[in-house]
Amino acid sequence: MPRHKFKLQEEHIQKIQELVQKQFERNVSNAYDCECLVEDITRKIKKNISKDTLRRFFRIIPSNSQPSQYSLEILLNYAGVTSLDNFMEQYFLFGKLHFHKILLSAFSQKINLLDALKLLIQSKGSVEYFHTWQQLILIGHARKDEVFFSQIFNKQSGFEWKDEFKYEIFQSIQLLGELVQKTEWLKPIAVEYYVGLTYYFDYFVEWFIAEESDYYTKILLQYEKIHEYNIEKMIFFHSISAYLALIKTDQDKFEFHAKKLSSFGNLEMNNVLKGRVLAINFIYSKQQIIECNTFISLNFKDLFPDLGDRVFSMLVIFEYLLLSKEYKLIISLFHSWLENNPLFFSIWTTINWNQICLLVSYAYMKTGDLSQSREYFQKINPDWFESYNYNRMMKLFERLKNKYNN
Repeated sequence: MPRHKFKLQEEHIQKIQELVQKQFERNVSNAYDCECLVEDITRKIKKNISKDTLRRFFRIIPSNSQPSQYSLEILLNYAGVTSLDNFMEQYFLFGKLHFHKILLSAFSQKINLLDALKLLIQSKGSVEYFHTWQQLILIGHARKDEVFFSQIFNKQSGFEWKDEFKYEIFQSIQLLGELVQKTEWLKPIAVEYYVGLTYYFDYFVEWFIAEESDYYTKILLQYEKIHEYNIEKMIFFHSISAYLALIKTDQDKFEFHAKKLSSFGNLEMNNVLKGRVLAINFIYSKQQIIECNTFISLNFKDLFPDLGDRVFSMLVIFEYLLLSKEYKLIISLFHSWLENNPLFFSIWTTINWNQICLLVSYAYMKTGDLSQSREYFQKINPDWFESYNYNRMMKLFERLKNKYNN
């Protein structure tokens, strides 16, 4: 097998390890991880690499030799990089210096932030790109640059979806959402300028349901006004609004939004929306004393074949049902829809599973089954609650913690 013409440095190996593990969505630290990675590489790019090659590459067994160019090309292809030459140019020869120069120029005010953003967007396609983007957001926040943020919310440049960078995109949105929640001068900018992309990628309103903040309701109303003729966006708007009405125990508003949802009929929806609409329909039907077998007869695995989608949708549904005090139903559906100890390969799925265990533990406590409640409580890691629903989750966690630590 051909060997590469240059000697790889340790930083190159570490970077490729990082890219592969990001695609694999877990660390590679033992022989079993290597076996799973071999299977994932074969499944995704139809190429073969040996378990022993991976064990040497990830330093699980000692090795004094460099991996072959053939092996490196397979690992890079799996990580979404076309070739070893492209990797060297993108990540080490051009990328770091280029992004560092943009950041320094913006920080020293040699160029304004909008010009820095234009330069940055011309060089998409690496982790460093998103890290630089996040630094520009922090600089803009420190300077109270209203023009810069109005462009971010209006154009949303820099947030275009790429699956291989989903964590970096989420981190950027998370940072932006936290800044808006904590900063008064930024709230009206978000309300006025946020228009949203196509529904699936409306990260800001989808991932930050900050029901305790008045500005969020204002963003939703502006969102409705802009997209009143887009059915998919209106389904999202009414499903979130119904959820907020449940939180505030506003029955009239809940009924209004539930009826609006039913008026759209049985439209094909993406997985992000399915769970919300199912839960609202069930709660509304039960409140109206209408026979509703939506959940009881549902083949959840057929509806959500992907395990990650299934766990996320369960979390959404359980949050809605918790507000309606459907504790027994949560427990029943949990055991019908998912194994107790599933094997996850995704960081997000693991985080969502962690939050589901919290809701199930709380539901068991409310039904009086303290033994089962304690069992699921012991599975919970409060450091893994997402920022967008951190306050809600921590309130439930503290109630359980106080009960079982006394």
